[in-house]
Amino acid sequence: MESHKIDDNTYISIITHFHCATLQDIQHYLHLQTGIMVSLPTISRHLMALNIKRVKQKGGNLCYLLPEMRMKLSINDSIASFVQTIECNQHSIVIKTLPSMASLIAKILTNCPHKYVLAAIGSHDTVFVIPKNTKQLTLCMQEIESIVGK
Repeated sequence: MESHKIDDNTYISIITHFHCATLQDIQHYLHLQTGIMVSLPTISRHLMALNIKRVKQKGGNLCYLLPEMRMKLSINDSIASFVQTIECNQHSIVIKTLPSMASLIAKILTNCPHKYVLAAIGSHDTVFVIPKNTKQLTLCMQEIESIVGK
């Protein structure tokens, strides 16, 4: 194992572009990108210095993530945990939430950029969503699911 200094951007690039579940995965990509075989303890120390951590994602898979990637993951997971069901008829969409969470979900839907949602109104545990066009209800439903993470 060679002991050359690999810059932070190389580590960040690998974590950003590849799914790395183990230190060996990171070692492999470092070797491919730099031609240098870095020891696992050195990689571990460098990851700690960059605050890159191994976290469990949805579905139980482990993966190394940057701090900002972990934040996005935890926010999306939190929003999804508030939503119980999303249902629609021919004209509107109803989202059932945990008690007191409907206003938050409605606010998120209202403030997110979207193409198909006209309005979202939240009460105690129900969000009423009106699509811009009822002929695009399926697209509206998919858009909502992508925003709330369901």
